[in-house]
Amino acid sequence: MTSETTGTPPTNPTPRPQGMPETNIVTVDDITASLKAGFSDFLARPVMSGFFGLFYAVFGIVFVWCLVSLGKIWMIIPAIVGFPLVAPFAAAGLYKMSRRLQTGESFGWSEILSVMV
Repeated sequence: MTSETTGTPPTNPTPRPQGMPETNIVTVDDITASLKAGFSDFLARPVMSGFFGLFYAVFGIVFVWCLVSLGKIWMIIPAIVGFPLVAPFAAAGLYKMSRRLQTGESFGWSEILSVMV
């Protein structure tokens, strides 16, 4: 991300039983800051960001079209349920791009796409 986060993280005043992890309360300001940072990354490299968005959209449409054309419509629901398991790996290129933007490192297509292979 190219924007910087300021302030202290929110605290949770509710006491937790021993052994339970601490969680932070997510506010509208947190979501707004995340969206601004993501949009800032998009503006920094619009072609590369657009490529990832287009790739995921086209892949999803082709995947569903293949299932429908093969008569496997029933497989669409399990595919949707399994998507959250695969999505973090598919988004690895976006994560690397964001990290490199945040640290100010230069990068090109080969560095970003090599993460996905």
